[in-house]
Amino acid sequence: MSLAALVALVVGLGATGDAPTRWILLPPLVAAVTVLAIAAVAVDYFGVRRRRRGWRGIAVDPRAREAASVRSRALDLRFGALKKAGDPRTPATARALLFALAESDRLADAGAVVDFLSADATFTRVGNDVVADALRAMALAELGRTDEARALVGELAARRRSPAVVEYAGAHVAGHSGDLRGALARIDALSSRRRARHLRRELAELRARLLSDAGRYDEAVAALRALAAGGHRPAVEQLLDRARDRGHGALAQAALSALNQASPYR
Repeated sequence: MSLAALVALVVGLGATGDAPTRWILLPPLVAAVTVLAIAAVAVDYFGVRRRRRGWRGIAVDPRAREAASVRSRALDLRFGALKKAGDPRTPATARALLFALAESDRLADAGAVVDFLSADATFTRVGNDVVADALRAMALAELGRTDEARALVGELAARRRSPAVVEYAGAHVAGHSGDLRGALARIDALSSRRRARHLRRELAELRARLLSDAGRYDEAVAALRALAAGGHRPAVEQLLDRARDRGHGALAQAALSALNQASPYR
């Protein structure tokens, strides 16, 4: 019996029935409700911890990104074991794994966890964990499942007062869907908003990636040059390394040119 059903039964017994029956049945039912409530809080059934969690973006420091990568591998093993056992802690572990993959810029490896969270969302409702849902949409786009990604972003955007990461995910998904104009418009709109200040580095990097993929090399260089000159030179250096490692030649060249043109370290 579910927690809600037990609560309803307790309330019903308290309001109806004779006194002897109430005193016989209420104590064990109240005890059962208490145990289930404690268990629900322990596994974050009500989503309190999920709603409080934000996303800090892709780690810039190589050591932090490597730590996130190591953490993601450990979480992946734990996720597999918990899922196989049907453990109620599986959704919380899956979300932690998704965040670690996003922080280490490895959302393209999130296929299994995305499938699990998509199934889980049918029970917990899309938007109950907005940040994780936004990261899930980005992962779907990285995996080439752009129709699913667009549908998910649409559901999230329809909610009132959605966080900036939802709009960032919308730009990310639009870019992977081939809608360069729409993606750049979203980036421009979001970059001018105060509540998106913590995402300005990610927005500039996303702009450069999209422009370099579209062959608009000079604009990609300009975006990264401004980012480096604005105090984010280490981020551009790390973007250069990641682009080289993944064979993204145009982006790597744009990052290198931007670093050469921007103000050097002082």
